Amino acid sequence: MLFLIKKKLKIYDATCIFVRKNEKQIAEKIQNRNEVIYIGIRNHAETNAALGINSKRVHLMTPKESFCFFDVHSSSPLVVSQTTMTSDDIFSCEKEIKEKIPNAKFMAKQCYATEERQKEVILKGKLLNLKMIRFFVAVWMLLQKYLYKTAY
Repeated sequence: MLFLIKKKLKIYDATCIFVRKNEKQIAEKIQNRNEVIYIGIRNHAETNAALGINSKRVHLMTPKESFCFFDVHSSSPLVVSQTTMTSDDIFSCEKEIKEKIPNAKFMAKQCYATEERQKEVILKGKLLNLKMIRFFVAVWMLLQKYLYKTAY
């Protein structure tokens, strides 16, 4: 980064405002000697950045993987999530955390744009499934007509 500044190049930070907010919240909690449970995908850039704030106090919880709650010593850790996680993954992790650490403070949210994209994918997927079913029903009906005609 210093190299770029010395070259007097303009630097534009395109970090999402939600990612920036998460990083700020994590840093504040760490400064207050608290801990953070970060719900994210291993090796994702956003997750790596969050863990890089303090790898001893930020604990990664990955959906569908076991999580060692014994590593979390705080009775009320902050829970933050990668902004591009699915709401189902966030919810399942939050549920597990609430069972083990009832006083945890939840800030785990997904980005609005991500939420809208995921809703569209689900909607389009349902429409596609409906079209596929209609297609196969039509093929089946034609096949039955053909078989009936050739049999008699």
